[in-house]
Amino acid sequence: MFITACSSTSNQKIAATLAAQRADMLSNIVPVSMKGYNIIRAKANGTNIELMLLYFGNSNITPTVLAYSLKKAYCLDNEITWLMKQGVEYDLLFRDNRGHSVFECKINHHDCVQ
Repeated sequence: MFITACSSTSNQKIAATLAAQRADMLSNIVPVSMKGYNIIRAKANGTNIELMLLYFGNSNITPTVLAYSLKKAYCLDNEITWLMKQGVEYDLLFRDNRGHSVFECKINHHDCVQ
């Protein structure tokens, strides 16, 4: 039992390191425009990568439809699925142009194996 606890902690540290590295890389390319939304921030929060998306109202795509589309794309991307297998999760935080929360979605490895 003790070995499992150490292994779990070690895996979590690895996932947190991977999330921090990926978030740093993503933060160097934001803002990114995508279908009426702008990804304006990428940051790591433990093993999660938080992506903040601003909606400017000039898209026919709802946040839920975009989140579903991103989930499908992430599950098809070998690099992203590898990260998620290591324990990294993505949090999509949709905000309106005033910064108010509109929708939030989590994408993890479990979503890709369904």
